[in-house]
Amino acid sequence: MDNYTHIDMPDHIKALSLRMILSSSVSSIAPTPSLNSSPRTQSFCASQESLPDDTGSIAKMMTNARLGNKDAQAALGRMYKSGDGVPQDYHQAMTWCLKAAKQGQSHGQYTTGSLYQHAAKQGHVKAQYSLGCMYYRGRGVPQNRPWAAHWLLKAAEGGLAVAQYTLGVMYAEGRGVVQDYAQAIIWYLAAANQGHSDAQCRLGSLYKEGSGVPQDYGQAIIWYLKAADQGAPVGQYNIGALYSKGRGVALDSVLAMVWFQKAANQGFAAAQYNIGCLYEFGEGVKKDRAMALQWFKKAAEQGHSDAKECVTRLEK
Repeated sequence: MDNYTHIDMPDHIKALSLRMILSSSVSSIAPTPSLNSSPRTQSFCASQESLPDDTGSIAKMMTNARLGNKDAQAALGRMYKSGDGVPQDYHQAMTWCLKAAKQGQSHGQYTTGSLYQHAAKQGHVKAQYSLGCMYYRGRGVPQNRPWAAHWLLKAAEGGLAVAQYTLGVMYAEGRGVVQDYAQAIIWYLAAANQGHSDAQCRLGSLYKEGSGVPQDYGQAIIWYLKAADQGAPVGQYNIGALYSKGRGVALDSVLAMVWFQKAANQGFAAAQYNIGCLYEFGEGVKKDRAMALQWFKKAAEQGHSDAKECVTRLEK
């Protein structure tokens, strides 16, 4: 299957306001296992050394935090979380803990995780999604992919497209759940119908390969086109591939070149390699060895192994 974006938290999710999250009402969701059985993090917290006390006054701590001191950032975040010496402010707590966490500060990572848990338990879907990603990667909480699926399911049921897509990936690839293409398709469809281009590409590939559904090149190109219309290079490349082989559409090397070019201009290595092949063999364009070499080099620079072999062959 083609390469797609890996599971992670987008910056706009990381930066969402905890003030808004914590004021949200509990959403109506299907019953799930008791949260009392969730992985414990107290032992992790207890095993860490206490935060340094050389940050001095709150003013000095704030200065050090703004200058990038990760320990001061973590301490300041914890103070805002508990209201210790400053007015309690979950938004500020998350802001400073995230800064510390990004620098690898363990207390910042732990507190970030606890803040997301607090918001997720109130039913905020973006926090549920973020917490699922954290459990998936083991960032701020112990890695636990079944619990990642648990929180992602809540967010997906709440209608968050990126959570629906991510849950689809987990079902398609058996990560933290039993592999189940039927479930993968359900969640891909839910996200794709909201315009999520990666989900649309995934659906296209399932239909193209006949994974979990009957092979159907017509359906594949429909979903690839939806993604391509949003500028997704994976969709553009795959449309080009279908035209170049005449699958689901009439074979047309000229149109294949048009779609490969769209993806190649975004740096998609497989598309660059295929353009090289079209120029080398004169399919859809006039045969041009120099242009073929130019495109093979572009793909080779990104590590494309077949393109590297073509560069070696053409430069002899």
